[in-house]
Amino acid sequence: MATVMMLKEILTTKQLEKRLGLPGGNRERMYFDFLQNPEMDDEKWLALVEYFVGRGKGLTPSGDDLLMGYLFILKLYQHKFYQVLELQLHKMNRFTTDVSWNYLSALLLGYVSSPFIELRNGLEEELPYNELNQLVKAILAIGHTSGSDSCYGLFLGVTALMGNK
Repeated sequence: MATVMMLKEILTTKQLEKRLGLPGGNRERMYFDFLQNPEMDDEKWLALVEYFVGRGKGLTPSGDDLLMGYLFILKLYQHKFYQVLELQLHKMNRFTTDVSWNYLSALLLGYVSSPFIELRNGLEEELPYNELNQLVKAILAIGHTSGSDSCYGLFLGVTALMGNK
């Protein structure tokens, strides 16, 4: 768990909320709070997924990227709510772009792109701070806001793993 704490520290230094491709309103804040402190409420999960999937600009909308980062962390550490999120995501393929759905469905099957594989390996190997930071920077470099959105999802997921804000 020390590496997860280090990842959270690294992500915190990136000021991700200022770099998101999503608005920063009350509704988003409510969902971000829920993702940090998830609970078993199928209706809330469905509302959250319906809100984020397809939301934002680009071939991979920001909401999708955020959920990708979040689900990646939950799956990696087998958090108790990753299957609830997966179940809701399976219903959303017609609500986003084909490119984004391909990424999401690949993640649902356990596949991710190389920057995420490298991050997973770095977390498993318990790399030192500076090397883990480089892996985060590689994800941040993806697309216009995709990297920032994905990293914010990672941050929310790590916070959920740690069980606090």
